[in-house]
Amino acid sequence: MIRKFTFLALMAAALFNACSKEDAPPGNEKQCIITSLYKTDAQGKRYATANLMYDAQGRLTKLTSDNDTAFFDFKANYEDAKKTVTVYDESEYLRSVINLDDKGRAQKLSLYNGTYAFLFSYQDDYLSTLTWQYNNKSIYSYALLYSNGNLVSVKAQQNTGNIDIRFEYDDQPAVSIPNVGNPLSHLGIPLVLPGILGKTSKNRLVKVVEPFNDGLTRTRTTTYQYETDKDGKITAVKYLVSVAFNGQARDYQYGHTLHIEYKCEE
Repeated sequence: MIRKFTFLALMAAALFNACSKEDAPPGNEKQCIITSLYKTDAQGKRYATANLMYDAQGRLTKLTSDNDTAFFDFKANYEDAKKTVTVYDESEYLRSVINLDDKGRAQKLSLYNGTYAFLFSYQDDYLSTLTWQYNNKSIYSYALLYSNGNLVSVKAQQNTGNIDIRFEYDDQPAVSIPNVGNPLSHLGIPLVLPGILGKTSKNRLVKVVEPFNDGLTRTRTTTYQYETDKDGKITAVKYLVSVAFNGQARDYQYGHTLHIEYKCEE
């Protein structure tokens, strides 16, 4: 069920820029926003394009695409007085409601009128626990473990066995880009809007190893490679996904690239 919503996060996490988190020299920092995304397959063929829109506060409010399978079209309404964000699909159907705490962090994300929900808790402003509910009953919880400012492991117990997702990073500063390359995307969190899940990992994600929750001894491995422009902005993220059975034979392997386009202030 959770995997169904994963690509929601891919689009909603497309934030303001994909520049380094390191502070630029005073007066030299150029503010940029992501205006469009497109995906190419392993042969370099372009097969999906999405455009992004923002409100006056720079918050992502709308995504429209020519391929709703590759990109999830949505509209987000921010209700500051109620500390909520409501999200609709392209047909104006209510998809989710996000309740925020006093710090603007997500406390609860409800789907299908509350039938499904994600609950979030934090420690030192890092997301520490993610609980998935069905009809107000907890199904399972993820425990997030950090080391040196990076999310390194996510553990959970499910009916089909234990889950232990492991993350690896390079020594480059983390970047604010869409969910490809975002550690939290591998938890299937729908609609990860900018800044609402506390602090993020400080370095760039390069590898994720995660078991399948299907009772079989299968492991999915995702690797990431980045391309940057002369200003250091991420312009493309190539991701390769492979699945091994019993640690050996590959069930399948595929690679795609997410391309990122910007508008920067003069």
